[in-house]
Amino acid sequence: MAKQDQNWDAQSTAFAAIPTMGLVALLTKFPKFPWQQQAISPVLAWWHPITIAAAIAVAALAVSAVTRRAMPHCAMFAVAVTAIGGWCSWIGSHDWSVNAIVAGLGIIASVMVCQIVVGGMSPKAADPDKDDDTTDNRPKSIRDTEAVIRKAIGVDVSVTSVTSSGPRHSRDMMHVTAIIPAGTNTHDITTKLGNLPAAMHLRPGCSATAAIGDHQGEIVFNIMLKNTLSTANLFDEPKTPSSIYEPFQVAVDSLGNPVEICLRLYSMLIGGSPDAGKTTLIRAIATHFMRCQDTLIWMIDLNGGGASEPFLTTYADGRSKRPGIDWVATEPWEALCMLYAATEIAKWRKMSPEAIRRKRQSGDEVLRVDKDFPAIIVIIDEGKEMQNVPGAIGALIRAYTNEIGEIGRNEAVRVILSALRGTSDAVDKAFRIVAAIRFCLQLIEHGEYIHFLDETPPKTAIVDRGVGWIRTKTGEQLRIARGMLVDRTIIDDMIIKTDAFRAVIDRWGGQIIDNLDTIDVIGALKDNPEIQEAMQDSQAMQDLADGALYTNRWGRLKDKIDAMGAIGDDIETPAIAPRTRLRQPEPAVYRPADIVSSYLADTIGNLDDEPDDDTDESADVTQIGAGTTRAAILAALKPGPARVVEITDAVATVTQQAVSKQRVSTLLGKMASGDRPAVSKLPDGRWSLAGNRPA
Repeated sequence: MAKQDQNWDAQSTAFAAIPTMGLVALLTKFPKFPWQQQAISPVLAWWHPITIAAAIAVAALAVSAVTRRAMPHCAMFAVAVTAIGGWCSWIGSHDWSVNAIVAGLGIIASVMVCQIVVGGMSPKAADPDKDDDTTDNRPKSIRDTEAVIRKAIGVDVSVTSVTSSGPRHSRDMMHVTAIIPAGTNTHDITTKLGNLPAAMHLRPGCSATAAIGDHQGEIVFNIMLKNTLSTANLFDEPKTPSSIYEPFQVAVDSLGNPVEICLRLYSMLIGGSPDAGKTTLIRAIATHFMRCQDTLIWMIDLNGGGASEPFLTTYADGRSKRPGIDWVATEPWEALCMLYAATEIAKWRKMSPEAIRRKRQSGDEVLRVDKDFPAIIVIIDEGKEMQNVPGAIGALIRAYTNEIGEIGRNEAVRVILSALRGTSDAVDKAFRIVAAIRFCLQLIEHGEYIHFLDETPPKTAIVDRGVGWIRTKTGEQLRIARGMLVDRTIIDDMIIKTDAFRAVIDRWGGQIIDNLDTIDVIGALKDNPEIQEAMQDSQAMQDLADGALYTNRWGRLKDKIDAMGAIGDDIETPAIAPRTRLRQPEPAVYRPADIVSSYLADTIGNLDDEPDDDTDESADVTQIGAGTTRAAILAALKPGPARVVEITDAVATVTQQAVSKQRVSTLLGKMASGDRPAVSKLPDGRWSLAGNRPA
């Protein structure tokens, strides 16, 4: 473009000089024009060409200032015109001659040479790759979009195209294809994409993502012009048999594309703040697996049973022969047993003849499953609740969860873990390493996304429940998507219509669980008195000792299931029954020592013979000494043997003060020792007065 301007300037100057010279010369030679009354004065004739030349020179400089043309060219044009004007003045005053003609031709030649020299000294043409308004022929919309993106992400990208698309309207999405500068890290671009919706003045809920283009150095920005994730995606799958090998839809991304996952090889980690949609997502996944003839669903639901409850209603009211999921653990001890059973099944499958035979037939180290040898999916809702289990039991639960993730891949035992936070106190790093599928819903603190996703997504304002960032396999780029919504009607319908072909545990897995013993689950903790005491309060641990851990899994939930079965539209909710206690509360006006004094006189006398630092004769009713607590324990055991939790309630009732189960257990141990023990422990874990053991 600049070269063409140089040529035009040289040609225009040269060719404009010839008619100008001739015209001025002729005008100065005519003594009189038809409209003039007298001839032009010879004195004035010679300065007319100079005046004309000066006017043209001034006009050339003005044109240079207005049009921003190169100053050397315009200055050369002014000099040429002035020279031609002077030559014309010479002709006007001295007449034509050979010397005058030669001088005129010399002037023209000199002007052309000078023009060529000045043109060679001008700046070269601009680089077409640089952003130069004088050379950029792209549409204004592309240049404007490029400017906004550059300002938002701080990278000088070169936009090549801008298109629009969308699943619902033609302007839902904008796709911007651009070239990134050499050496630019795409991670630096993706982390700043959250600035783009605000820079484009888009509504809350709109987001921007980036994907690698088809060509080297190419990147595609996908920008939501409207919140395409504001509409819920209702779960809609056929009620026909399926398999764990078939990918299934778990969400819909911002482009309207279904997001599918397959849990045969990978574990899954789900994150999100309260009310972000984690439980709804878990229910949708569990609803899908009810179709799979080769998959068992086990669920750990320590958060009040809310996640598992919809899968029990049809069984409770008799509409289905069995619950929608195979096993539910609602308390920590049963969760511990379930996780240990899953690890033992995975270990057995590694070396079992049946597993080896199946691997040989398939030619793959990944165990082939079917309805006779199903996979096991352990779903853990609100993992924080599970991680909050104190002491050694909590440590065992975390260890078994991590072990399943590590060894269960090839043996078809997988884990889906849901957590409020991705930090180490909620999700161990050992599990995050093996959980390739990540779906992190809205979090209160943006900095916590990295704990779930291993990277920080764009800072996008998520305003809809169930929306989050998902990655379906390791190394895949994050996408923003909305999870599937499933309601109770869909769950009930799926349970009823899949009741005939849902998976059941294989005979080897059932035998492994039945053969488990208490010492297998708790290991070295078997000698811990506190663990032994706590186990006595768990029905699951008692069933484990009796070999009925799996077979009695629904018997342990009988009360809950019976209550659910009584729910109906025409049935009123019954009043809450008062808690049954061993002894009704006594009037608070009596001192604790007065309450038990008569009993102490009739049994073993005053237990305060043994001094206790906590006992003070002048203490008021709010101060309970060890002697008084022991007396209350003996009073609680007078009706008959009782467990520690029952004794603790009775002591609290008698003394009108809160007392810990640990304190009661410690005092029972002291009272059972010595030459004259006051109490004794029965084989079934209950305590009784010494000499008052049942036959």
